[in-house]
Amino acid sequence: MTQPVREERTGWRDLALSQRHRLWGFDCPALDIDCFIEYDNGEPAALVEYKSEQAGEQTSGASYKALWFTAERADLPLFVVWYARDFTRWTVYPVGIVAQKFLAEKAVMSEPEYVAFLYLLRGRQAPHEVLERLRAG
Repeated sequence: MTQPVREERTGWRDLALSQRHRLWGFDCPALDIDCFIEYDNGEPAALVEYKSEQAGEQTSGASYKALWFTAERADLPLFVVWYARDFTRWTVYPVGIVAQKFLAEKAVMSEPEYVAFLYLLRGRQAPHEVLERLRAG
């Protein structure tokens, strides 16, 4: 049985995404600094810039350059991820060489596929009960 995930404490994040992310399990934590630092046991696994699909797909500009630079300096993969508001579709775009080691090109994933990908970034397998809960809706 997996441990429960802590409740949102500040309310500063996109609450719907924050609440949904908690369904992905205790071993799939993230720290929101305008992008998420996906981490495991205190060690960063990836930087992920989450955007609603309504924001439109964009991966250029100063903010993306800063994220890319930070990720490259830290030797971390960087992904820009657009999610459907109902969380059924996740478009994952790898930014930089480090990210392309995990995902060669942009991919569209279901939520269980995306969560399994997040666990893969941590060198883990997604817990069966987490994936089943997501498949059940």
